[in-house]
Amino acid sequence: MIKNLLESYKNSIRNFISWFLLLLVIIFSIIPFPLSTPSSYSDYPIDKLFHFLSYALLTILFSKPHKTQAYLRLGVSLFILGFSLEVIQGYTLYRAFELYDLFANVSGIIVGIIISNFILRRIYD
Repeated sequence: MIKNLLESYKNSIRNFISWFLLLLVIIFSIIPFPLSTPSSYSDYPIDKLFHFLSYALLTILFSKPHKTQAYLRLGVSLFILGFSLEVIQGYTLYRAFELYDLFANVSGIIVGIIISNFILRRIYD
């Protein structure tokens, strides 16, 4: 009983962190970045690193290591989110649609799936 309670608590914390990070990604993808223009902010490689790490972490947090069939659904869902946010950025005056951001997102999703499926799965087993 205590083990189930602790497992439930751990899952609740993971769910909260997952949804909170997702909300942060959405917010920071749409709000104007301080002191930047579409050309100045996106020229820095750290922007792509943020995209990569954000989507890798989202993939790891939302993945269920014992449910392999869910990886495709999760990957496609996160890709659609990233693509939608890039399209929205293209309609703003302070951000721009960037194909390289999408590449960074997809790379992060793939690495997140690999980490979750091949590394975290062994930890949970």
